[in-house]
Amino acid sequence: MKPSIVIFLIVLIVARVGNAAQLKENRVFYDSKLGHIALMNIIITPEQYHLAQQYIKHRDTDLISFKRIQNDRYGNPEGYVFLNDQLLQAMLIEEKLAYHYVMTDTNYTDQLIAAELTHHDDYIEPEKLVLHEGKFVRTKLKIYDVAVKRHQAFLNTSPNWKDDVSVAVGPFALSRFDVQWLQNLKGKHIAVRGWVRDYNGPLIDVHHPSHMLILDE
Repeated sequence: MKPSIVIFLIVLIVARVGNAAQLKENRVFYDSKLGHIALMNIIITPEQYHLAQQYIKHRDTDLISFKRIQNDRYGNPEGYVFLNDQLLQAMLIEEKLAYHYVMTDTNYTDQLIAAELTHHDDYIEPEKLVLHEGKFVRTKLKIYDVAVKRHQAFLNTSPNWKDDVSVAVGPFALSRFDVQWLQNLKGKHIAVRGWVRDYNGPLIDVHHPSHMLILDE
């Protein structure tokens, strides 16, 4: 083997060992000791991903710990990562490199929401949601009416529900909500988060009560 090739292999091995902690594939965190871990209760958008990668790459990971909650749908352990006793999810939110997003587990929810309220103000205006189809957004809406039918709920923002901005709670998610709480959102201003799709105008799917925050209270 030529000396230049040997030197290249040594450099490559050192680089891999030195970069033990990485962010892979959206919110999958990798550590050489812990393996692949899905970071629970955050969303890292494509726009944030590269910067989040660089942020984690340059963190001090000498003291790393993991609180496992469950496995994600790909079989990765899913939970909360702590770097030097600091919650990594909160660190990413504070750096505007992630958003809080609960699916099932509510551990650390207050801490993550507080971090986001302190550091994020990037709400999309409702009239611009049509430009964000397929993307994760946060926006502020005034709810005109609430319709609960066929085991799902629709929150409409105008009398013309066929082309206004709407929020949907699907059949699988509705069991997590108090239906009376949903109905009481009529006339309220709310902050909502989720993915935008086109269904009689822009529609945002929500899966947990924490995805909507009442702003009038």
